[in-house]
Amino acid sequence: MEERRALLRSASVSLTGDWIDLWTGDEQRLEFDVDGDYLVLQVSDNHSPFPIPFEERSQGFQWFLSFYLIFLVESRKAHKDAILLLDEPGLHLHPTLQIRLVKFLERISEANQLLYTTHLPFLIDGSHFERVRTVFLSGNSPQKAVVSEDLQATDDPDTLFPLQAALGYSIAQSLFLSRWTLIVEGLTEFWLLRALHSCLLTLKDGDALTEGIAILPAGGTALIAPLGSIVRGSRGRTEGKMLILLNGDHSGRDAARQLETVFGDAAPVMTVAGLLGLDEAMVDDLVLRATYAATVQETYDERVLKASGEIGEQTIIQAMD
Repeated sequence: MEERRALLRSASVSLTGDWIDLWTGDEQRLEFDVDGDYLVLQVSDNHSPFPIPFEERSQGFQWFLSFYLIFLVESRKAHKDAILLLDEPGLHLHPTLQIRLVKFLERISEANQLLYTTHLPFLIDGSHFERVRTVFLSGNSPQKAVVSEDLQATDDPDTLFPLQAALGYSIAQSLFLSRWTLIVEGLTEFWLLRALHSCLLTLKDGDALTEGIAILPAGGTALIAPLGSIVRGSRGRTEGKMLILLNGDHSGRDAARQLETVFGDAAPVMTVAGLLGLDEAMVDDLVLRATYAATVQETYDERVLKASGEIGEQTIIQAMD
């Protein structure tokens, strides 16, 4: 009995040490006990110090721990030299734990070749898109399933949706981790500010944006508040700084008053009109009208835009077409 208790304690300590790194990183303890002919597993953590039977934990927790025990241990024993085929792993896991599962699958792949199917964007490793193959239906009815050689070969655009979501998440993470974030209303403002920044860099002008500033288009004033909240929540309220720049039109001024209430001192809100001292000023007004006209005349064959802003022989839309 003493030997058995020692083995149970040893197994508990060993399993707890490996498991914490893979699960959430929170302090947890996995304890083995014996009840008659049954081996009992109980779990406690810093939120609930009282041991809870394994079968009473969440479905995601049960799945991940069972997966961990079976595949990590057996990858070097019963599964040695086997190819592992997994269908939709991690369905019950929170997205952050799905990302941890990808790292765990990477660890398993050191001992076994591993293939898995998924519709979940968080189970796609954004650092290794070259490993991804899409499966889609193709040809005349009855259609046949086809496995792609690359990410372009697909007859079904919906097949690429999880990849698009995974790529969007990877891009968003780089923006959220920036030291400084400048949030603007939309893509037009983003393009103009990036173009001005590039010009100033070329001229080696000290007014170019400081390295480390990320410009983030919100897609409209209504989305600035939730986007700003997500940015702050993603990196902690004390890390980095955030500035919101709005157009000086009526909707921009209204949004500025609302956002000042939402963020207070945590994220200054400015309008272009206030910065330039011009009523109704927009981000477009950071570029002189004469410069606009000259650029359009250099870019398009028909010179349709005058420095005064008047349209020439054709409308600017027709000239662009």
